[in-house]
Amino acid sequence: MTALGTTVDSAVTPVLRARGLTKNFTLRGGLFGRRRTLNAVDDVDLDLFAGQVTAIIGESGSGKSTVARLLAQLQRPTAGSIELDGAPVSVRGNKELRRYVARVQLILQDPFASFNPVHTMGYQLRRAVRIHSPELTPHQVEERVGQVLAEVNLTPARQYVDRYPHELSGGQRQRLSIARALTASPSVILADEPVSMLDVSIRLGVLNLLARLAAERNIALLYITHDIASARYFAEVAAVMYAGELVEGGSAEEITQHPTHPYTRLLISAAPDPDRPAASGPLRDAGAPPNLADPPTGCRFHPRCPFVMDKCRTTPPPVFPTGQAHWSRCWLHETPAGTARLAATPLNDPDPAVAGPAVQAPAPTGAQHTQTSQASPTLPSDGKKGLRS
Repeated sequence: MTALGTTVDSAVTPVLRARGLTKNFTLRGGLFGRRRTLNAVDDVDLDLFAGQVTAIIGESGSGKSTVARLLAQLQRPTAGSIELDGAPVSVRGNKELRRYVARVQLILQDPFASFNPVHTMGYQLRRAVRIHSPELTPHQVEERVGQVLAEVNLTPARQYVDRYPHELSGGQRQRLSIARALTASPSVILADEPVSMLDVSIRLGVLNLLARLAAERNIALLYITHDIASARYFAEVAAVMYAGELVEGGSAEEITQHPTHPYTRLLISAAPDPDRPAASGPLRDAGAPPNLADPPTGCRFHPRCPFVMDKCRTTPPPVFPTGQAHWSRCWLHETPAGTARLAATPLNDPDPAVAGPAVQAPAPTGAQHTQTSQASPTLPSDGKKGLRS
């Protein structure tokens, strides 16, 4: 399939590359302990380039966080390969893992859970510096801690190094989590929903910080999110993930302005847009994500898709090119007539040929990630990026 990230010049080697990345989990349950296989990630191709922000978008349970953990070597893939600077990655043992994580750092969703509550922030930052730079003197370690705190806009350093995690706000803890990642001078940062647990007023600042660090340090940044609006603002390249598979990819601008997969259209229709006509109707979404221990045959989105055809129920769609460096896994693009049929249907409205009853959009809840919260930016139609200042 087309690798996510290939909008960059093909002559440039990606810092981190994944091919055919697959992860299966074995489940046990039932009266006789019958084993089942849960296919969490299926055949994911991914390229992360220096200085570029790449986003993976999807609702809860889509497998996007599992991709981040596989790339961070916290879990072993069932199949597929990972390359760092063109060299195959095979981490076995603590020494190899330490060398790898010095290059590839993971920022977790919950900053409070990522710190030891019984140690000060200064202790934890100094420990990270000593692990990745054991040759530094104590004075140099202190200088390094002050440097990374300044980079994440936490100054003066003395106001934060003597505090415990519970004494800081959520935004301060997440900035300290980013600072800890910077102590390793990484080439890649994997940010797994870094702002989803933060207050509305500070989300924008953290995203701007990550964008600045990616540009200034030439870091390849993977942004995992359920919020397609923030991905459109923040990332250059994006892909949409559904039920363990990447279903659409390309530039973030192209995906959000000209979506070519029905699931991407569903995500966009869930994002608030003041320019969208009220006459477009209620959100039409039949059903819920599939059980990955027993996924549907054919296209995994077909039970929810308003454009479903007989072929969708039996045969998984291949990747179809839908534009320059833009691709989609949808049988509609097998023919020009199908592509035109999708493009002619307004967001929130099903295809008249297969339309079922409209489903009124439920009120947003914390667990319902297809609904974008009020904390998220809206999706304007003027093509302007809103996060970089």
